[in-house]
Amino acid sequence: MKVTISILTFNRARLLRELLLSTREISYAPLEVLVVDNHSEDGTESMVKSEFPEIHFFRMPENKGVGARNRGISEATGDVVITLDDDV
Repeated sequence: MKVTISILTFNRARLLRELLLSTREISYAPLEVLVVDNHSEDGTESMVKSEFPEIHFFRMPENKGVGARNRGISEATGDVVITLDDDV
């Protein structure tokens, strides 16, 4: 059974980096990790793309608040989807 972790973020690149590092320690497979960026302005996109090329990254055209979580759910390919915020 494939698991998707979908992470919603907004202007918290430092916290998101810590969370993404922790996902690399998960031994379960197959595992998919998605980041939905709520139109951050703090370099989140470049950090994820350069440091975590295995992560599927989706940038919202504008901040949709918690509603942007739906984008991650719609992009997920896992049988089980876990949604997280970047400050977990």
